[in-house]
Amino acid sequence: MRAQEYTVMNYLVWAVFFAAVMAGAYLVFKNRIVASTPTPVEQIYDTVRSAIIAHDAGLEKNVCLERVYPGGSIVITASMIEKTTGFRGDIVFECRGRGCEATGDSMELKERIGTLCAWVDRWGKLHVVWR
Repeated sequence: MRAQEYTVMNYLVWAVFFAAVMAGAYLVFKNRIVASTPTPVEQIYDTVRSAIIAHDAGLEKNVCLERVYPGGSIVITASMIEKTTGFRGDIVFECRGRGCEATGDSMELKERIGTLCAWVDRWGKLHVVWR
């Protein structure tokens, strides 16, 4: 009877050890994945930066980021775009869909999945459009 108790306890100790190792590994990988996923703001600035680079390369194409979910409220201003991308020209914000409010120098995206497009026209004006 004593041998059976020892075997059961041995299995329980190994089960608890295995569960602790798996929980630790899960937490490490979860934190790394969350830390490496870009936020919607970073993705928006990357989209605008790509539109500026496309214009500099001679392309007149829209660069779009689809299925953007702001996850609350995101405000994008002309000065923020200038700081992050170095763009010094005129910037036009436009809302063509719901979940957006645009003024002359800013755009606010609210709790709605949408598409953000950006392009620079031939006169050097940057257009940022939410639809």
